[in-house]
Parts: sequence; C-alpha cells; structure tokens
Amino acid sequence: MGGGHDLYRTWSGWAYVAFVLDVHSRMIVGWQVANHMRTELPLDALEMALWRRRIKKDSGFIHHSDRGS
Repeated sequence: MGGGHDLYRTWSGWAYVAFVLDVHSRMIVGWQVANHMRTELPLDALEMALWRRRIKKDSGFIHHSDRGS
C-alpha cells in the first residue's frame, strides 16, 4: 500500500484529503477528508484501508511512503 494527501479549496474553505492506494491494483482503498491536516487524518485513511482489505495490523503488511517529498 502507498499513500498521499492533497489540499483542495472549496466554497467553505480548505479540504485536506488523505488517501491510501493499493500499489498492485492502483485503487484507492482508504481515504479521509477534513478541514485540518493533523496526524489522525492519514491514520484514519490507513485504518479504513486495513478494514476494507481485511488486513490485521500485526500481519506484516508494508506501507510505502515518500514522507511528503
């Protein structure tokens, strides 16, 4: 899995979107939208991805990240 985030301007302000991609299928498997970019935003997206793919946290899955670069 891989992840990322984006910032979008809306009529009511800014919207931050965090997402998790399945590297093999290139599908978004987890996402979250909020008006902030605090730690829980990408973590919630990752939790959704794990739940949707039925992956246990201790299963040894790999999450690829470029650390925002």
